[in-house]
Amino acid sequence: MKTFHIFSVFAISDRIAFSASYDKTNVRGSAKTNEKRQLQLNTEVKFTGACEFLNVVQAYENVYSNGKYELTKQLGLAEGAADDEIKTALNLKCASVTDKDAVTFSTISNRGYQFDQNYFDGGTEWNDKYDDNVAADTGRIPLFYDSVARRTQVNWPGYIPNFDDTSSCNLRTVMCCWVAECKGQYDPIDNSDVCVVDMERSPRSNHVAGGFTIYDGGKLSDKVYCNGFAWSNDPDHFTNRFKGNTLFYTSMYKHFYE
Repeated sequence: MKTFHIFSVFAISDRIAFSASYDKTNVRGSAKTNEKRQLQLNTEVKFTGACEFLNVVQAYENVYSNGKYELTKQLGLAEGAADDEIKTALNLKCASVTDKDAVTFSTISNRGYQFDQNYFDGGTEWNDKYDDNVAADTGRIPLFYDSVARRTQVNWPGYIPNFDDTSSCNLRTVMCCWVAECKGQYDPIDNSDVCVVDMERSPRSNHVAGGFTIYDGGKLSDKVYCNGFAWSNDPDHFTNRFKGNTLFYTSMYKHFYE
């Protein structure tokens, strides 16, 4: 199974302005003038991976002779600041970098709240499409993946009841399941057994207030393929910050469009 990684790039530029004097000889070769030119040197520190203390310090050590000291100075902290203080300041910096460019989940389909909710409930044409029509009708998905999701944070769709952090997702896990392949109407790879569904757990999705659906595993021939993910309870951890990206990749790109 392919693993999908979300990468963040954190860069701090250290700009140093200084004056340089040089001799400029005129065309006659007799007069010299001294001019001062303001120059700006940019030292950019980049890294690939989670925007967290160890990764950033290592990136600075690769550029500066005393990377941790340089990072402390650029974060505006006093010399000799404790690691916990540096981590706190760094988390704020990382959050400001990722949050300012974050996009809403609804921009993926661009069809509005009701469509997004119905999609995750299994009730849109995307859920029922087969083969020839998929690429034409869902062309936004690969475009969003290439131009946005691989480079920018996608906000968690808390506006959808299925993903409301205040009333669901207490276990910080998501599971998506499919019962058919959209290409050729074949059965999917059977990697899961669905034995019972408690309707009371998701009345807004199944439109039933209560009850159970029980499947006889010994007689049932239908195949079910499920794939899920989990995230940290630390709001600054990359699995938490980019869970919207992972939801898009898992539910729409990898196991639907691709």
